[in-house]
Amino acid sequence: MRYRALSILVILLLSILFASEAIAQDEKSDSLNNSAEYSPNTVAKDNPGKVTIPPGMELRKIGSLNLIVPEGSRIRKDRSQWIMEGPEDFAARSISEIKKRLDGIEKEQGELKKSIEELKAVMEARL
Repeated sequence: MRYRALSILVILLLSILFASEAIAQDEKSDSLNNSAEYSPNTVAKDNPGKVTIPPGMELRKIGSLNLIVPEGSRIRKDRSQWIMEGPEDFAARSISEIKKRLDGIEKEQGELKKSIEELKAVMEARL
């Protein structure tokens, strides 16, 4: 069963790879000029043959494959399969990391306010 799922995944990835190469070779196509600005298959105008990576995404080389995945996503290997975390796990982890950073920023902001109040008190005492 796992080999079947793996073979389907490989076929899908190869078809995406060949489709992007076909689009790169067909630069004069009207459909390419009318495609979405950040489509994964859009060829970079300043660098023909290269695929544009949309904002918030990154190119990762996994084995012999080049994948475009969300920035910061985690990919793990389970036996012979590469498994990317699901969108709900990615979103939950990202929100958790943002909350931790925000808490740190708020703590630093509180310390800065406290320092400013102390400096004001010192300056008022001198005057």
